[in-house]
Amino acid sequence: MPDLIDLLQTYGVLLVFAIVLVEQAGMPIPAFPILVVAGALSVDGGVNWPAAIAVAVVACLITDLFWFRAGRFYGKRILNLLCRISLSPDYCVSQTEDKFRRFGPKSLIVSKFIPGFNVIAAPMSGALGVPTPRFLAFSISGSLLWSGTGVALGAAFHESVDQLLRVLAEM
Repeated sequence: MPDLIDLLQTYGVLLVFAIVLVEQAGMPIPAFPILVVAGALSVDGGVNWPAAIAVAVVACLITDLFWFRAGRFYGKRILNLLCRISLSPDYCVSQTEDKFRRFGPKSLIVSKFIPGFNVIAAPMSGALGVPTPRFLAFSISGSLLWSGTGVALGAAFHESVDQLLRVLAEM
């Protein structure tokens, strides 16, 4: 795990961008811990925290727009594809659509915090015809909240993050 700190100090926000982009695209790579470590490093000046938040938001926006356009163009077929690779395909589509219809595009604000839902919420917005400006407003708000929370937690608990990474490295 100290290698993670070395990587972040060497590549900085570029690594944050790459990990967030890949995770938001649907790969099972956790990006939130990278944001927490970047926040911890920002206290000592190793990473610029506004830049880390900005690149995380841009990475989220790139993937959200991709999935939104896929949902707009392919409709429910893209949702069926995404849910087919999930653990419970039948439950996935019906539950996600019910929740999205209940809360609408506002669910994009919290979707980043719910594993799996972040990949489904953007194409669901496109498939259900959410206007693009409204989608962008909620997507940017959710991305700012998610990335800002990760960096803020890392900055607030920066001493504990170093200790936790050492313990995990020993395990």
